[in-house]
Amino acid sequence: MANMTNEEAIQKIRKKCEGHDCGFCGKGNNCELYLAISALKKQIPKKPRGILQSQKFKSARCKICNEVVFDYWKGCPECLNAIDWSESNG
Repeated sequence: MANMTNEEAIQKIRKKCEGHDCGFCGKGNNCELYLAISALKKQIPKKPRGILQSQKFKSARCKICNEVVFDYWKGCPECLNAIDWSESNG
């Protein structure tokens, strides 16, 4: 089986949603395809907002739910989205 990125997996699932009915297709949060896409999106790291640097760590706000996050965490404890602490803007 070929490796694919989360973004590629989301696109494949969305194609399966065509003709299916939830926000992607209409069933909303009860649709298994919607839930799969939501879970994959949470695994895609997002840059936090308003990074503050102390002597020991960085803190910021989660871009999704605005919860305080710290750079020694891989993700937000509130919404479970992955956090991208890298220095690059890309």
